[in-house]
Amino acid sequence: MIIPMKKYSFLIYHQIYYEFLSQLQNLGVVHIIEKSAEAGEKIKKLKQEIGLLGKALKFLKSRKQKIKKIETYKDGKQILEELHDRQAEYESLTQQLNSVRKDIKNISPWGHFSINSIGKLKKQGMTLRLFVVSEKGFRPEWARDYYIETINKIGSTIFFALFQKGSEKNSIEAEEVKIPDRSLKEVENLEKELITRLGRLDEAFDQIAAQFYHILERAKMDLEGKLDFNTAIISTEVKADNKLMILQGWTPEDKEEKLKKFLAERDILYLYEAPNLSEKVPISLKNNSFSRAFEPIGKMFSLPSYHEIDLTPFFAPFFVLFFGLCLGDAGYGLLILIASIFFKHKVNSQLKPILILGQILGVATTVIGILTGTIFGVALVEIPALKDKIMLSEPNDLFALSLYIGIVQIVFGMCIQAANRYKQFGIKYTISTIGTILLVVSVIDLYHFKFITEVSTLTATVGLILILLYNDPDINPFIRPLKGLYVLYNVASGFLGDFLSYVRLFALGISSAILGLVINQIGSQLLGIPFVGPVLFVIFLVLGHTGNLCLAGLGAFVHPMRLTFVEFYKNAGFAGGGKPYKPFAHKV
Repeated sequence: MIIPMKKYSFLIYHQIYYEFLSQLQNLGVVHIIEKSAEAGEKIKKLKQEIGLLGKALKFLKSRKQKIKKIETYKDGKQILEELHDRQAEYESLTQQLNSVRKDIKNISPWGHFSINSIGKLKKQGMTLRLFVVSEKGFRPEWARDYYIETINKIGSTIFFALFQKGSEKNSIEAEEVKIPDRSLKEVENLEKELITRLGRLDEAFDQIAAQFYHILERAKMDLEGKLDFNTAIISTEVKADNKLMILQGWTPEDKEEKLKKFLAERDILYLYEAPNLSEKVPISLKNNSFSRAFEPIGKMFSLPSYHEIDLTPFFAPFFVLFFGLCLGDAGYGLLILIASIFFKHKVNSQLKPILILGQILGVATTVIGILTGTIFGVALVEIPALKDKIMLSEPNDLFALSLYIGIVQIVFGMCIQAANRYKQFGIKYTISTIGTILLVVSVIDLYHFKFITEVSTLTATVGLILILLYNDPDINPFIRPLKGLYVLYNVASGFLGDFLSYVRLFALGISSAILGLVINQIGSQLLGIPFVGPVLFVIFLVLGHTGNLCLAGLGAFVHPMRLTFVEFYKNAGFAGGGKPYKPFAHKV
């Protein structure tokens, strides 16, 4: 449910305005309506500093350990500068290490040699040259005609050295390699030194994360509060020769009393009004504990527009059912449920809603798995004592159920669309949608169920007339039938495409069950291996079912989202585009 909002306009004398803003920020219930104004240097600087702190916190988050006692106080700016210096050093050392490792790769085929020995050869008038050639390209006569020493052979590549007097030219058809200016031992020692220094920096990063992460977090929140304060200032209208300050904002109805008490205590003049259809009103949702678990899923697509119905309570039951059908294994459902319960008490408050959702989906999967008779890929229908107790043992039953669910959700979505139109525009804008519902339901009964064919014939005719005559109340009545034909075409083609999309529920559930069955069959063959067979059997089952659970679980989450955001949202006439309610408040 979307909490109703009221737009407040505050009229404040300029001398008390900054004090009023500070107190309003402490109250934290008003979403400021920002005016389109050019951001000043102060705001740009605040945004830049917040961005830098955000990057620093993201870098340190994975390193954050148990908070240690801080021996010396440091402010956020000082910590950030220290962190940036260490990051710059770390990046420089990493580049050096990559360069050294490249040198090691190039030098290592030549083995451990002495740079001093090469220098002594030069003093005696000898020149050393290094070559690389493929095994097929190496000529045996080279060893006869020249002073050649094979240094190494890696795969089909030969590394050899040529000794010659002075600078005489020898015709050898091989790739000549520059003589390294450092020995292998030197670069290996340098590599160890760089790794040690990088390890010390890693320890320093861990220490900064453990001791100062919360200080940086607090500094970021303080800057965000200052940014909000300055944004409120530039969103203020100035009237009456700079004497009167006017600020506007949105407040949820459940927080109005708190705001009115605040304003009365300070004798602030204000006006308030309900929003109109043209205004962009922030969204604050209030749902029961079950529907609240599905709010993150809805937000992944978009928040609803303020003037429409929040679809979260309406898609949540379907999503649970879809997930259970797609995964459809009681064993997997129990694993999800147990894991969600276990980790729920070990994670921070931000992740708890995800694990609550995991509990709900785990229960749904377990129930559907029991109904279909599948547990860890074992088909319970093959057990004689349970065969008659499995409700959805036949694939055709699942196929039909998937399509029936599709019909119910599509028609339900159309009903919500009618309610949405009635809420926003009035009854005459719902007539065409009601006609579509009548036509779809009647045609389904006439061609499939045949429960009340005579009534369905009448309602189908009524629905057809409503679509042709009331498809758009704002256009000429004589043009409406032509547009109505186009609407009918879209209804027919769109419904068929949406309807068939629900086959994926059946397909995913069957594929998951079959893959689980195959894993069990392959695993059982390992039992025939002497001695280690049972161990291999258990390992294979664990790995196989883990992989199947991950793969099927991903599909069981993604495809219900697709059915929700495409088929259901489209038929419900979902507009979306809502912006979240963000009160002008200090960050905590």
